[in-house]
Amino acid sequence: MDDMEKLVKKLKPWLGVLVGKCFAAGVEDGRFSGGVWIGAINQPPVAGSLCLEGSILKSRALSARVRATASQAIPNATWTVLLFDAEHWDDDSLHSLVGNPERLTIRTAGVYLIAVQARFAANPSGTREVQIQLNGTTTLVLADCLASTQANGLVYLNLATIWKLGSDDYLRAVVYQSSGAALNVESSGALSPAFMAARIA
Repeated sequence: MDDMEKLVKKLKPWLGVLVGKCFAAGVEDGRFSGGVWIGAINQPPVAGSLCLEGSILKSRALSARVRATASQAIPNATWTVLLFDAEHWDDDSLHSLVGNPERLTIRTAGVYLIAVQARFAANPSGTREVQIQLNGTTTLVLADCLASTQANGLVYLNLATIWKLGSDDYLRAVVYQSSGAALNVESSGALSPAFMAARIA
């Protein structure tokens, strides 16, 4: 009896408890040759089959990361929503390229890790700020920086938080600058700007 057969023999009584009933007629080339029932009632086992009764739930590991392919001009002293016209990926239709491209809209309720990153064009004057906003009104987290403290006035802002979200809640990345004139949030590949959310629980 090889190691696999020994393992099956040891586990067989427990598998019946864990999955309802387990039928393993033997092992051939490292494969089960029997049938397995999971939650199935009064169904005859068929060799080599897996019989399920109940629901198969969507994976909890859902996420999206979006970006902008062009720089966006941010007016002076005005909170401005960032727009995203491209997607690195989107596992749960959180983002739309057509309607409300500034949003990540939650489809599956849960606890999410949310992050944004943005680079402002070089300018030594004023402040730079970014926030993650829930449903157009609630600021979940905010970061700011004096441009004069950064080399050449080039400011990178990165921000993240964890929040419990319901279905149809939506998130936006909103920025502010006070350089005295319009200033770009620069497009730079995967680096800037980027907005992302991942369901972690």
